Amino acid sequence: MQLCQRDGPCGDSAKAEVPPIFQVDELLRRCMADHWFAATLIERFTARLIATIDEIERSLAAADRRPVTALVHKLKGEAGNLSAVELHRCAAALEDCLRAGRHAETELQFGQLKSAAQLCCSGRTSALKQLRGMNPRATESC
Repeated sequence: MQLCQRDGPCGDSAKAEVPPIFQVDELLRRCMADHWFAATLIERFTARLIATIDEIERSLAAADRRPVTALVHKLKGEAGNLSAVELHRCAAALEDCLRAGRHAETELQFGQLKSAAQLCCSGRTSALKQLRGMNPRATESC
């Protein structure tokens, strides 16, 4: 199910098709169909997301490559676990640039990461409504 969509892709590995902000069905599968738990994860993640992006931005400005790479890697993992597809893709693209020493690309990749994070925050309400509107029994299967 698609909620909101992003206007453009991040990194070279992006598909032509625009993915949803949160893949709610996939998140529910990971949460063993626990709607309350999935909603709590989205709420907590988006509540601290802008602070995480700000911390990454400060580390990039200070040229602290090792700490910023660790922050981006952690964000990539969290986004992947929450099925925030585009945010995960953008974090992976930025992490690749940092690890490969392609510093000229980091500003562009960070801008895309920041946009994807803003979309996650703006898509939070839609994702929560979708979770609350689903029949919990409808997604329970092994």
